[in-house]
Amino acid sequence: MSLDEVAWRRVTDEAVRILSCDFCVTHSVDGLPQPMWVGQDYEPGGVVLVARNPASKSLPETAKRLLERLREEQSPSAFAEWSRWRIAHMTGKPWPQWTRAFRKVVDGCRTPEQLAWLNVVPICTRNDDAPNAELRAHGRAEHLAPMLVEVLRPAAVVTRYAAAAAAVLAIPGPWQKGGVFPINGRTASPSDTSAIRQALRDRGLCPIEEAHEAPGLAPRRQSARKAPAAAAGGSDLEVLRGSLLAALTAMSGSPPVETASYTSVGDAPAWAFVQRRVGGIIVKFRVAPPYDTAAAGSARLVEAGVDAHVGDVRSAPRSTRLFVQLREPADMVALQRELLALWRDYLRLK
Repeated sequence: MSLDEVAWRRVTDEAVRILSCDFCVTHSVDGLPQPMWVGQDYEPGGVVLVARNPASKSLPETAKRLLERLREEQSPSAFAEWSRWRIAHMTGKPWPQWTRAFRKVVDGCRTPEQLAWLNVVPICTRNDDAPNAELRAHGRAEHLAPMLVEVLRPAAVVTRYAAAAAAVLAIPGPWQKGGVFPINGRTASPSDTSAIRQALRDRGLCPIEEAHEAPGLAPRRQSARKAPAAAAGGSDLEVLRGSLLAALTAMSGSPPVETASYTSVGDAPAWAFVQRRVGGIIVKFRVAPPYDTAAAGSARLVEAGVDAHVGDVRSAPRSTRLFVQLREPADMVALQRELLALWRDYLRLK
């Protein structure tokens, strides 16, 4: 297998987190969250597929038994069995979202065993309704971001539906530099298919011989090119700042407002203020007294290695804010886990 044992252990842990997530269980129409699958030949620096959420169809009994085994054993072998079954079901049934969308753009470039499939929201919704903002925010921060940033580390992400593309673009990572390829609809149009396949070839993620192969023919095994590590610098901070503003906008529904010294997000009074500093980005959140939510969030951020504290604004005594400094993508991942609670806390001031 291409992932070492430690990585598979982490993948398994993230899958079990979805199965045992109280929020997901409570909001799922069937009470059964559905974890991601990862092919046995997936390699970091490869291609990941991201959809919005699972279709609201009852899982076969075999799938339910596999998930129960995964929940009980919490073992990489149980996760691998779930992934193998999921791939076989997807290609054998086959799933419309596979045949009409994702397969069109990866066929001949990557086999299913070389891919991973994640959902922004890992639960079914009633009548297949589009997940609301709260569901999307939770799924992105708690489940999608850790898998993309800390585990899979793809060079390219192919998305289906605008909500999936928006979620991935709000997460900092190498895919933000032209590595997110959206399928703009339920099916992949000829233009989407052509553009995405060419982009994968340009990134070394599709064999050069692919153009001469018959559709559906599995390519010769090719190691995925790993994404180059980004060096710390101004451009990386700009990517990080863009990720932050996208996440704040997605949560608040308000576009950023630029001023000479900072960028604010949220209706009056503004919720967050983003400032650029040498070596990092500072964001100040307006928080509600008695500041218990802000203090708890700050403590969790500090535990995750992020520079954060609750204090007064120097220019306005008794104006208390949560101060957070972001220096790298992992800081943004930790902050995203707190955004929903901070947004709800801010709404108490309205």
